[in-house]
Amino acid sequence: MPSRLRKIWKLWGHVSHGHSDIGKHWKHPGCQGNADGMHHHRINFDKYHSGYFGKTGMRHYHFKKNQSFCPTLNLGKLGPWSVNRHRYMLPKTRLELLLS
Repeated sequence: MPSRLRKIWKLWGHVSHGHSDIGKHWKHPGCQGNADGMHHHRINFDKYHSGYFGKTGMRHYHFKKNQSFCPTLNLGKLGPWSVNRHRYMLPKTRLELLLS
């Protein structure tokens, strides 16, 4: 759309651009994002994000995830897996030894 057809075209040269000179039109009257969560956004933060402010736990500077890597193993699946894996290591029967 060309600028001559927009509403802003008629407002060129007018100081307040239609937002009145008394009340003014500030950018974000309630602050942007998570700002003022301790003040006038407190109800929202306490209701939907409880525990957002404050300290919990111990600090661990330069935490390296590789050092604390500890994969879990389901013990229910361990039995069949180990039998199949070690089947080739079991001693062969006499018949198998004679045929080989």
